[in-house]
Amino acid sequence: MKSPSTIQRLVDAGLIRADHKFSEQDQQLLESLSEDEVNALISVKTKLGEDFFNRNTELAYPPVGIVF
Repeated sequence: MKSPSTIQRLVDAGLIRADHKFSEQDQQLLESLSEDEVNALISVKTKLGEDFFNRNTELAYPPVGIVF
């Protein structure tokens, strides 16, 4: 069984909207993240929680696809 792509893992973790269309360059950047980097992003979101990011960062209202 093929493991999910980096983008799919980030979608599954709620870090990226499933319907967002990234440019080819941005897709390549996301896919270049190591497994440890992806795990770290997922861990930070899990530990701090969505409410934390909504209260304390500009990422709460992103015009792009990453959603914390």
